[in-house]
Amino acid sequence: GGAPRRWRRWAPLLAPLVLLATFGWAWAFTRIYTRPHSRVVANAWISANLPDGARITSEQWDDALPGDGNVSVTETGPFEDDEPGKFLGRFVDDEWKPGLIEQLAQTDYVGISSARVYGAVQRLPHRYPATLRYYQALFDGSLGFDLVGDFVSLPTILGVPIDDTGAEESFTVYDHPRVFIFKRTERFTPENAQSIIVGDQVWDEVYRTSARLTNEAPTMLRLPERVWKSLATSDTAYLLHGPAGLAALLLWLGAVELLGFAAFGIAWHWRLFPPQRALGLARFLGLVLFAVPPALVATRWSVGRVPLAAWYGLVVAFGLRLAWFRRREIRATWREARGMFLQQEAVYAAFLLLGLAIRLLAASPGGAGDELQLAQWLAVLRSPAFPPYDPLFAGGHLAVPYAALLPVAAVAKLVGIGAPLGFDLAHATLFALLALLVWVTLAPARGRRSAPRAAGAPRILAEQSLEQREVEESAASVPTPEPASAASSPMARRPRLWPTLVPLLGAGLALVPGLPAGPWREPGAVGALLSGGLAQVGALMLVAGAITLALEAMRRTDRRGLRSSAGVLLLWLLTLA
Repeated sequence: GGAPRRWRRWAPLLAPLVLLATFGWAWAFTRIYTRPHSRVVANAWISANLPDGARITSEQWDDALPGDGNVSVTETGPFEDDEPGKFLGRFVDDEWKPGLIEQLAQTDYVGISSARVYGAVQRLPHRYPATLRYYQALFDGSLGFDLVGDFVSLPTILGVPIDDTGAEESFTVYDHPRVFIFKRTERFTPENAQSIIVGDQVWDEVYRTSARLTNEAPTMLRLPERVWKSLATSDTAYLLHGPAGLAALLLWLGAVELLGFAAFGIAWHWRLFPPQRALGLARFLGLVLFAVPPALVATRWSVGRVPLAAWYGLVVAFGLRLAWFRRREIRATWREARGMFLQQEAVYAAFLLLGLAIRLLAASPGGAGDELQLAQWLAVLRSPAFPPYDPLFAGGHLAVPYAALLPVAAVAKLVGIGAPLGFDLAHATLFALLALLVWVTLAPARGRRSAPRAAGAPRILAEQSLEQREVEESAASVPTPEPASAASSPMARRPRLWPTLVPLLGAGLALVPGLPAGPWREPGAVGALLSGGLAQVGALMLVAGAITLALEAMRRTDRRGLRSSAGVLLLWLLTLA
């Protein structure tokens, strides 16, 4: 076509452009060697502007800035491990060694000749927390020092500088470091410096870890500062004064059903699933769509109940609007497959009631396991930013997997239900969704295969399922075989209830704890309900939902063996999870 020809016309220019860009960067970088070294420029400035006898600090393991000998240099030890003596002073071999705060009080200027120290300690926040506070206060001026000299030599091309100061510190510290000189002002006091640098530092929480370990555990299971601030300002009064009893149950069910209808409209509009399965998958899709985006935002910013309610309203309005556009197709398909839709709703309602009964009658409130699960559930509800706090580890964040709680926790926050009641409703909802997903996965897509398509009927009726269409197309091209006798036909011997028994059997295998792996395995969904394992039930539901969506994609192919194997895999994953 025309587009490939246009690309071929520009292709000969690609290699020259790559060579030009490579040469341009090389040329820009070599410009730093045509100018005086930034340390040399800074040193000359010190000689010309600092009074004789002025005192200036230098950093250990970095180059000093002595001027032409007109200043006195004091070496600090910023790479020493953070401990009180590093900043407040200590005795070393019966000799007093002043700390950083005392050195700052006795100096006139602070010289930083490269990013060797402040660029390196940023990668070790748990090893140098107080040192990082010192640099932050020094650069923002709150320590009482003003920036009087900033010397940098950047790569340039055609006079345009290329800022590479954000590169890894070893890239710049040798041949073109950025040099800073700060002057002490009257705002500096040792008391203020001590308050800023070591005021509330907990020294037992200084971890002498390597950069590799820090990268693997960036927070050391400690709660980030932004989460602490969000917890202090969050409104959690609803956990004590929220709706209860029948009102809470109706609000919960209404919120979940609205999400389900909205997701049904979205799935129908874009033909994400076959019509008979769209309603069964809608609640799962709606909960995930409602919970995941706010949870991702909460990893960076605080998300309260008002933004959560706004997102809920947006999702519901969007989905219901799409369903309204397709209302004629939906109404026609409802008439065609009403029995299957009602069957799915009955499965969801039955397992929802069963889950509530198990939680309210069979569970043993007050047990240690149940109390721990409830405390973790409360932590997720109270945290407007993630990760949530750990109820057992003061100052830490929740280390157990909590992602499976997010779909139902978002609904609990939205409705404003207290923790104990919301805990039970969340159990029952996840349990019912798990059963429904297994049912939808294993139940065959049934439609009126023999009924001719009515004139003017919506196109969606011709697409009751992709499997039905494949069967009809193959039946039209293959000669009809001789009819088998009633005694010899396998379909004649199969019970008519078999299509219903298959999903029932699958749901039983998935929900009964320990089957078929044996009683030595961890409990399944029912056992998790009994023990208060909300995260386990949620994880089972998410696994079932993921596999169900994968199977829906596989159903668009004719790989029946692959689909059967995936169905067996679904049962085993749900049983062994």
